[in-house]
Amino acid sequence: MNSPQNVEDNVETPLLLQDLDIQTPPWQSDNAWIRIPAQIIVSILRFLWAHFAHFVFLSVLITVGIFLSISVSRGDIPVGLLIALPFTAVVWAIYSRLSHERA
Repeated sequence: MNSPQNVEDNVETPLLLQDLDIQTPPWQSDNAWIRIPAQIIVSILRFLWAHFAHFVFLSVLITVGIFLSISVSRGDIPVGLLIALPFTAVVWAIYSRLSHERA
């Protein structure tokens, strides 16, 4: 089967994926009516995800701190909470640095 040749003398063959737009994400589309709303939605989701993760780390730190202070006021020193507090703070700092570099 002969394929037609174009002006540059290249053989023109049909595309394997007849429609290239199938593989293009909506936020990278050439059509502005699709791309702009998709980019807005993606940016909102990224904003919510980043702040939700920070909220989770803060709530864990506050909860561990409350339980640790209650235990210490009763004269008890829980080793698990003493380990959990700095570990959570370090993980949160690492996550904050990584998420800040991606933004």
